[in-house]
Amino acid sequence: MIFNATNLISETFDQREVKYRINEMENASDIEAGFKIKGGPVVSVRFISTGQKNDVAVRVFGLINEVPVEKREAVLEACNRLSREIRFVKFCLDSNADVNVEYDFLSNVSDECIGECCFEIFARLMMILDEKYHVLAEALYNGANDRKTESMLEMMKMLQTIQKHPITVTEENE
Repeated sequence: MIFNATNLISETFDQREVKYRINEMENASDIEAGFKIKGGPVVSVRFISTGQKNDVAVRVFGLINEVPVEKREAVLEACNRLSREIRFVKFCLDSNADVNVEYDFLSNVSDECIGECCFEIFARLMMILDEKYHVLAEALYNGANDRKTESMLEMMKMLQTIQKHPITVTEENE
């Protein structure tokens, strides 16, 4: 079933020439529209309606998928940082270790406004993710290199020490 908010959003997206598709499920309908992040993935934003009110759930599922166990703490800290810095948009690490982005509209947004509101949050998500995706990418990729770099530096220091102060081995009495 296609819900009222989905129809209203599609009308606005048509007027604004946003490419999208409508997904129809038994208990929900959604509009799915995408964009590219500079230096990042192609993002799919879903505007999900589950009833006749305009309480649309906006979701980006799997911005990053299956964060490795050793990186989850750093990625969770990055999500928390972004959630603090950016008003109303929430960055989450879900139970599958995927990073999702969430925004929820109030249920009483009028029919006249919901389409424009969804277009505005779509444009805002494009800007936010283009500017801030690097925070998540750095959390995901920098830590392992830091440890490797630290151990390489330690080895280089030890080699320099050995060069400056060679260890001499003397033969014991023969």
